[in-house]
Parts: sequence; structure tokens; C-alpha cells
Amino acid sequence: MSDPVNLNGPIDAALASENAVLQVASNGMKIEGPNATPGLLEKPDGMLLSDAPKNLYRVIMLCYWSFCGGLSDGAPGALLPTIEAHYNISYSIVSLIWMFNAIGYLTIAFFAGKLDRFASKHIQLTCAVFCMTICYALVASGGPFEVIVLGFFFGGLGLAIGLSLTNVFLGRMHNSSKYLGYSSGSYGVGATVAPLIATAMIDRGIKWNYFYLIVVGLSCCNVVAIWFIFSDIDADLSAYNEKLADYDRQQEAIVCSLSFITDGSGQTKEELETKAVENMGEQDLIETVSPKIGTMSEAIRTKIVWLFSFFVLCYQGGEVSIGGWIVTFLLEYRHSNSTSTGYVASGFWGGLTLGRLFLTHPLALFFGARRGVLYTSILGVVLVVLTWVVNHVIVEAVFISLAGLVTGPIYPLMISRAADLIDPHLFSLSMVIMTAFGSSGGALFPFFTGLIGEYRGSYVVMPMVISLFGSMIIIWLVMPLARGVKLVKWWQKFV
Repeated sequence: MSDPVNLNGPIDAALASENAVLQVASNGMKIEGPNATPGLLEKPDGMLLSDAPKNLYRVIMLCYWSFCGGLSDGAPGALLPTIEAHYNISYSIVSLIWMFNAIGYLTIAFFAGKLDRFASKHIQLTCAVFCMTICYALVASGGPFEVIVLGFFFGGLGLAIGLSLTNVFLGRMHNSSKYLGYSSGSYGVGATVAPLIATAMIDRGIKWNYFYLIVVGLSCCNVVAIWFIFSDIDADLSAYNEKLADYDRQQEAIVCSLSFITDGSGQTKEELETKAVENMGEQDLIETVSPKIGTMSEAIRTKIVWLFSFFVLCYQGGEVSIGGWIVTFLLEYRHSNSTSTGYVASGFWGGLTLGRLFLTHPLALFFGARRGVLYTSILGVVLVVLTWVVNHVIVEAVFISLAGLVTGPIYPLMISRAADLIDPHLFSLSMVIMTAFGSSGGALFPFFTGLIGEYRGSYVVMPMVISLFGSMIIIWLVMPLARGVKLVKWWQKFV
């Protein structure tokens, strides 16, 4: 490899950045800038809470919305046996609540490319919370089972839109893994307390559907707050995207300025400096051009988007299958005590909450998002296998809680990794696809689990979860190390 070439003079303004090294790919020549140079843009490292007056309140309200979503998703696991008895229906029929939830997700995925044309992100997010409120109101009515199923369809619509926009906003924040951990942790808190409240209500003879009256009240407050706090979110996101575009144009200018260094023309240093400055001047003219905007067709053709989508499909499929069916698994397969088994679901969601709140940032700091996801996925598989093979209810409850603890950080770490690997101009649309398509796994696989369990028995829960978590590991090993970089050896993913 050639020795580093240190350039002085006017060209430094185009080359130097703090502790930066530009690698010229054509011949491996390394060009170093010793220190930051005035006038040279630094790469934006995410939005700060101080960048917009409402950013702090936005983070708080998104965590509040996630908490409500956790209340909704955590309750069915404890309420499922009661719902079956109330409507006198089987596993396969009661599983339709997840099927129609998945239809809601996929509906949003189908129209994702058109949403931004007809409504701002402010309107979309408000509609998402409103759809969730309709869902809770229909389920709280305790009407015919068809009405309950329709409610979960609206829930799928709202969750698909809300999750994608939440991930887009928090994924743009500085230390995004921390804020995504807060949001996911809030979801986990809701999913943890939901089985506790639902089980306590059932034990006291209160109708199962009254639980959702609590969520209706919380969600109505959320609609009002979201409408006012996110009123100018589109302008704030556009301002940050413009910063990213400015930085990308600057980097293109630098590469353009250096492209002639490797052509072997034998130009003098003064000629190189003059040409670099001229190239920078020409590139500055491009700064008036609008930032590159991705299209849905472009996002769909991007392989990395589908890798992340299938990863989320498997992750949330396994997560919700455990939370939704673990009580039935212990009651029907292990013949546990019906009065206390409902609390095991809270143990899983509680572990997931603690993992997201307290392990996400340390894992990102010490291992990085790539290795953090891989290691926790492997531990999750081990703990679910132990839950399956150890025939002792108390030990199983401990293992399932630990499984929640180690798998909790996976989702926020994955979103943080996606922000690094997906092109910025495609990130927003990609999140819609990933969330809507991937999150449908949290609805489809619990449905399949109930459908298969109807004929083969409730023990199928654990093999289903193991296969889903194992698929996650395989998909993660296929992911590239960095944007545009291919891995030479698969085992390098572990180090």
C-alpha cells in the first residue's frame, strides 16, 4: 500500500476532517486530514432533544403510545382461555384475532408508498393513534366475536403506521439505540402489567372485556396529545434530512476533487491544489438541488430492506407467540395451577422490558448493534429450549423470564443497525415496509401456532418459537458488515 499523502494548502479545506481518513478505493491510497478544518461540515450524528422545542415531549408521547400498545398486546395471553370459554370457540377460531391483526399490517404495507402523498407524518401518526382507539373501543364492547376480530384489524392498521413513524423519528435521534430502547421498554412495561391487571380482574369475576376500557381512556388522551405535539414534525425532519443531504454533497465533492490523484498524470502539487479548488467550486453549484428522495419501488428492490423485514417477521412472531400462548402451554401441556399461571406471561414481558430499558445501551456501547443482536439471539434460543425440555413450572417461569430479558434489546438494536445499513433517502419508506410486513409476523405466527395446536396440542408453541429465533440468527449472519460491503467469511459475524 502506498504511503499516506498529506496535502497542504487550499486542498486541505476539502480533505481534512476531525480524525477522518478517506480511503481511495481505486488503488488503496490513504489520504489523511490531521484536524478539523473550519467550513467543513461534520457528519450529522442524529437529532438532539434541543434541536426542536418539542423533541423531548415527542419522545415522551411516543413512549406513552408504546405503553398503550403493550397493554393491548400483553393482555390476550392472560385473557385467551377466558375468551375461548366466553364465546365457546376453539384455538383456531380465537387465533383469528391475530390473523386480522396481520391483515391490518399488510394493508398498510400495500399502500405504504402512497401514504406520504396524501398525508403528512403528523396526520398519519394521529390517524394511527385514532385507529388504535377504535380497536380498543370495539374490543371493550364485548360484542359478538366478529366485532372483536374487526377491532384487531383496526389495531393492525394503527400499529403498522405508528410503529414505522416511531422508528423513523427515534432512529434519527442521537444515540438512537437509547431512545428506541426507551420506546420498546415502554411497550414492555405495558405488556408486563397487562397480564397482571387482566388476571386480577378475571380472578375477581370482572368481565374480560372491561380491561380494554382502561386502554380506551389512555388512548383518547394520546390522540389529543399527538395532534398538538407533532404538529410541525414534518418541518423538523426535513431540516435534519437537509443536513444529511448537505453532508453527502460535500463528500461527493471531496471524492470528485481527489479522483484525479490516481490517474498517473504526474501533475504538480500546485496543479493538484488548483484543480481541487475548482472541482469544489463546481460541486458547490449542486447544493441548490433538492435532496434525493427515494421511491417505494426502489425500497422494494433493495435486498437489505427485505432481510430486515424477514428478521422482524421472525422476531415479533416468536415474541408474541410466547407472550400469547405461554399461559395456554403451561395450563394444557404442563397442567399448572390456573390461578397463578397467568402471571408467567408478565414474567416474560417484564424480562423483555428490563432488557430493553437497561441492556440496550450497554450492549450497543460494548458490543455494537451487530454483535449485540447476534449474541442475544443465540442466548434466546438456548433459554427457550431449556423452557421446553425442563418439566418444572417454576423453573420454566424463570427461564421464560430470562428469555424475555435477553431478547428484549434485539428490536431497538436492530432498528439502530438498520439506520446504519439502509441509505438515508430510503430509510423512511424502508421502515414502513419493515414494520408493516415484519410486524405482521407478530400476528401471523401466533395464528399458525393456534391453528397447529388445535390438532397437535399446545406443545407446538416452543418448537415454533425455537424455529423462528433460529431463523433470525441465519438472517442476521447474511447481513452485510457495512453499507455496500460484502462479508468474505461468515464466521466474521461473531467477532
